Amino acid sequence: MTSGLFTRVTFKVSVETEFGDAVFVTGNAPILGYWKTDKGFKLETKDGDYPVWSGQALIHSGFSLEYKYIIVRNGEVIWETGPVNRSLKMTFEMMIVDDGWFNGIRVGVQTAPIQKEDGTLAGVQSETEDKSKKPLNGAGSFSSKLSTSSSLGGSQGVVIVAAVLPVKVSKTGEGEYDIVWDTQRAVSKVRNPKRNFKYVGWVGVQIPEQDQQSIRERLIK
Repeated sequence: MTSGLFTRVTFKVSVETEFGDAVFVTGNAPILGYWKTDKGFKLETKDGDYPVWSGQALIHSGFSLEYKYIIVRNGEVIWETGPVNRSLKMTFEMMIVDDGWFNGIRVGVQTAPIQKEDGTLAGVQSETEDKSKKPLNGAGSFSSKLSTSSSLGGSQGVVIVAAVLPVKVSKTGEGEYDIVWDTQRAVSKVRNPKRNFKYVGWVGVQIPEQDQQSIRERLIK
């Protein structure tokens, strides 16, 4: 348990390595070395876990983390080649981040809310909150947060943060948008229909600014 000042983050990533390789996570936090490859946070693996490498770090609550995984092989550094950094907002007391494969897309994030001194849970919002005020960042890139509802109480819902949401968005000839689940990528939701899942990510296509609000509202529903 923490005092609420820190988030306990477990990083998990699958990496096919060679004998003698080391796997680190580096980023914009002190414990991750401020992007210095020789000061990154070292991950570990063992028989029965490989190819999954993991490690647990304490990062200040509320911090907006950006990071990438690296492999150190014979003194050389192999970086993830994705066009953007991985990101994570420290809004929960415990976060287990399954980042999938090295250079791949995040699988999901398991969380436990931070309990404040007054007994309420930080990062938990009421369903009556006006989510329409959540911004769309960039040229149609959808990154508004679908927040855990107050109906979760003290239980652990699952917030899945993905580079691309598991939905298929297409525009019809009449100018309307079709939105359907991509069942191949929404495996967690499909296999656990009764569990409370919330997704955060991009819809995968560029949405004109005048259409972003209606798309946001449909996704939240």
